[in-house]
Amino acid sequence: MSQFLTEYYQHSQLSASEIAELSSFHQLTQVKKGQALQHIGRSAKAYWLIQSGVLRSYVMTPEGEEMTTNFYVTGEIALDFTGFFLHKSSLEGIEALSDAEVWRVEKPDFEAFMKQSSAFGKWGKNWMVCSLIARQQFYLSHHTHTAKERYEQLRQERPQVNRLAPLKYIASYIGVTDSTLSRLRRN
Repeated sequence: MSQFLTEYYQHSQLSASEIAELSSFHQLTQVKKGQALQHIGRSAKAYWLIQSGVLRSYVMTPEGEEMTTNFYVTGEIALDFTGFFLHKSSLEGIEALSDAEVWRVEKPDFEAFMKQSSAFGKWGKNWMVCSLIARQQFYLSHHTHTAKERYEQLRQERPQVNRLAPLKYIASYIGVTDSTLSRLRRN
């Protein structure tokens, strides 16, 4: 059993045997920079727990431009909520911005273990609530914070993103142009 997975799930109220069983569903995968993990328009069949590296999710605008919707770093789970939970075509793509090691969990394994383990169900509910709150806070920050404040928050909370993500993706994420982000970084 992986030390990373043991530490990740240690606060979940899962028993040691449940953590061992849950860990058996995780497949360590090496991902290369630029590799797609989830394609827009395809059903989401897995989620990924990041052990190292940086991933991003993105959507396509009506004009055909990519818009970064989130970054995922070590210790975070990347998935397209709509595709995974609602059994619909994914609205978001997910790709690696650096070489990464991720633990892939297939949807049928996740669903079966969720039914089997009430502790995992509680952990999953808590994770979902925290993820949705984080997304809502980010959405609201576009209306309540300046671009500089959004950039500074990203820099402080996720230094991996600032180090490894191309500036065009950071700019897209905080809702500014590349040149505006360059000015913000200089000031």
